[in-house]
Amino acid sequence: MGPAQLVIRKRELTFCWLEYRKRMSLDFKAKVQRLEGAANWTRWKREVTLLLRHNDVLDIVTGQATVPVEPADAEERNQYLIRLRTHQKKDDLAQLIIVNSLNDEHVDMTSMCDTAKATWDKLISIYEQSSGQRIDRLMELFFTSEKMVEETIATHVGRLQRNFRELNDELKKLGNVELPEILLTSRIMSTLPSQYFEFKSVWESVPVETRTVNLLLERLRLIEQRLPVNKGETEALLVKSGNKRQTEHRTKENIHKKERKCFICHETGHQAKHCPEKSKKKKQTDSKKNLKTEGSAFVAITDRNNDKGAFYIIEDSIVEQDAWLADSGASTHMTSCEKHFVMYEAFPTPKAVQVGNKDVILAYGKGAINVEMKIKGIWYRNHLLDVWYVPKIGRNLFSISQNINRGFSFKADRRGCIFIKDGKVRLVGRKTSNNLYALQMRVIVPEEAVEVHVASTESTLQLWHERLGHQAKSHVRKILQK
Repeated sequence: MGPAQLVIRKRELTFCWLEYRKRMSLDFKAKVQRLEGAANWTRWKREVTLLLRHNDVLDIVTGQATVPVEPADAEERNQYLIRLRTHQKKDDLAQLIIVNSLNDEHVDMTSMCDTAKATWDKLISIYEQSSGQRIDRLMELFFTSEKMVEETIATHVGRLQRNFRELNDELKKLGNVELPEILLTSRIMSTLPSQYFEFKSVWESVPVETRTVNLLLERLRLIEQRLPVNKGETEALLVKSGNKRQTEHRTKENIHKKERKCFICHETGHQAKHCPEKSKKKKQTDSKKNLKTEGSAFVAITDRNNDKGAFYIIEDSIVEQDAWLADSGASTHMTSCEKHFVMYEAFPTPKAVQVGNKDVILAYGKGAINVEMKIKGIWYRNHLLDVWYVPKIGRNLFSISQNINRGFSFKADRRGCIFIKDGKVRLVGRKTSNNLYALQMRVIVPEEAVEVHVASTESTLQLWHERLGHQAKSHVRKILQK
C-alpha cells in the first residue's frame, strides 16, 4: 500500500469514527457494559448484537455480507471500488463498536484480528463451545435446573427462559429447528415447590392454545404474594463462649412490666433479677460453678426418650434422634454418640459447655465423623472435623459459625436453609414444625469405632491434686482454668 493509499485509508477510518460518534450521540444513545469475562458474556453479546443491528452492520459480523469480488471486466471496476469502500466502512464501524466495548485484556486478545468477523469469531471461540457441545450443555442445564431456596418466582422463570432461548438459538444454527413454548411452560411447572401443588390442577384447566409464559408468570406471582408467612413470636437465646451475657428477641416488644414472665421460675409479676429462685441457682456444685466455659450451644439439654421438643424430618433415611440441627449459637459441632467417630482425641481436661437453659455440661474430646449430605436427591460423601463429644447434649448440633469461618455462606428462609461455597450449594436443611433447621445429612457409622475415653471432673481434679503435691483442690481448680 503506497503513501497515497495510506492517506485515503486514514481519511476513511476518520470518517467512520466520526460517523460512529455522530450516530451514538445524536441518533441512538446506548451504553454497552464492557466485556469482562464469562460472567457477563451473555449480556454483552446481546447488547452488542442489538447495537450492530441498529447500525446496519450485523451482516458484516455474521459473514452474510462478504467482500466484493474484483471483476474481470474493466468497465465494472468503478462499481466494484464503490462496493469495496462501502464494505470496508461498514467493517470498520463494526470493529469500532466491538472494540470499544471490550476491556484492555480482550483488546489485546483480538489485536491480531483485521476484520469485524474475525474479532467476533475470536470471542465466540473463547466463550462458547462448538454447537454440538454447547447443545449438550444447554440441554443438561435446562432439564436439571431447580428452583433455589433464595430465588423468587420471577428470577427462577427468567433463568429458565434464558436457557431456553440459548438452546433454541443453537438448534436453529444446526438444523433450523425450534422448540415450542409449551415445553418451557411444562418445565417451569415441574420445578415448582410443593406450595404450588394446587395451582398445577388449575393450570391444567387452561386451554393449551392460551398457555403462555407471561400468563403463567403472572399467576405464579399472585400465588407467591399470597403464600402465608410465619408471623408467630420468635425467641432465641445466644450464649457466647466465655461470657454469660444473653440477648432475647421478641416480636412483641410493648409488654407491660407487670405481665412479664420470669424466665427462671416462669411465674408472672416479677423479673428474673428479682426472682427468689435466683439464689437457689447460685448453690450449684463446685464442679459446675467454677468450671471455665469453653463452648456454647443454642439448645438446652433434652432427654432423647422425651417427646418434648421433638421435631420431624421429611426424609425416610434419617431417624429423628440421629438428625443434625443447624445451630447459630453453637461454637462447634457437637454429638453425644461415641460410635460416630472415625478419629478421636481426648481433651487433657474436660471442657465446659454452657447451653441455652444456663446449665453446664462437659465435653471430653473431639474428632472426625464421616457423613453423607443429600443435594438434589443425590447423597454425597463428606466429613466433619473438630466435632466435640458431649454425652449429655440432647441433639446433634451443626455449628453455623464454624462453617462460616471456613468460607461457607449461610442463607435461610421460612422453608429451609442452605450452605453455599464457591457458588455451589453444599448442604441443605428443612424447617421443622418447631422452627428448627434439620439438615439433610446422615452419619456413616464406622465398622470399627475408635475408643472414646471419658473421665469425670472429680477424677481429673483428684489426679491433678495428687500431681501437684496434694495442694488444696480449690487452688488446683484455679490453675486448671488458666
